[in-house]
Amino acid sequence: MERLLTVDQIAEQLHQHFCSDLEDDELDLSDLVLHPQVHDIDANLRALERNLNLVLPETFKQLNQAYELSQFTMSNISFGFGGHYLQSIQASNQDEQFSPWWQGDARPQSRILIAVGDPFAVIMDCESHNIYALDSSGQYERIATDFDLFFRGMGSVVLGHVSSLEACLVVGAEKERVFWNEVRPYPRH
Repeated sequence: MERLLTVDQIAEQLHQHFCSDLEDDELDLSDLVLHPQVHDIDANLRALERNLNLVLPETFKQLNQAYELSQFTMSNISFGFGGHYLQSIQASNQDEQFSPWWQGDARPQSRILIAVGDPFAVIMDCESHNIYALDSSGQYERIATDFDLFFRGMGSVVLGHVSSLEACLVVGAEKERVFWNEVRPYPRH
């Protein structure tokens, strides 16, 4: 795991990579930078757990307590999809969804949608802590063995610190690697 950047290093390097562009009034690239969490969200995390009837992995809670993900996008994956991130997660995982991400009548009890992208939805299993990419045909691919490894793997690839193949091996992804082949480094300035 030492080959992966830490979340704090990812935040710092994203800021360095995009900070000059953030000063340009014509461009709004703030969704590509991790912003520190300025609110106490413990009550929101507990409410999400209660409302979805599950226990969130500690690594997921810790990252949300440290950084604001409401409008954050990394590579082709958007964590924030309108509004407050945790409220978006709750809304996207309610059984009353008009067009749910799951098949059947009820959401798989331990799994929740945590991010969306093209062509994948990112699903977290709150019991095993595995992270899955779900494609449009309903096929799951394990892309990491926990949220911290997934996030650090993504950040390390987009910042050019490791290749997608290296990240895939470090984070415990399945051999298929379809998801990780789609993650590309940001262009250098």
